[in-house]
Amino acid sequence: MGLLRELRFKDVAIRERFDCFRDTQVAERVSPEVAPHGVNVFARRPASA
Repeated sequence: MGLLRELRFKDVAIRERFDCFRDTQVAERVSPEVAPHGVNVFARRPASA
């Protein structure tokens, strides 16, 4: 999020967070403390930026 703002994107927001590894071996192999998830991010960059 911070990187997108540094690159002058506006209206930066996470629109959806989801468990993309549910019911897979990846979920079993990765530490529960890490809890890998996927996100959909919205950001727009004005033409003048």
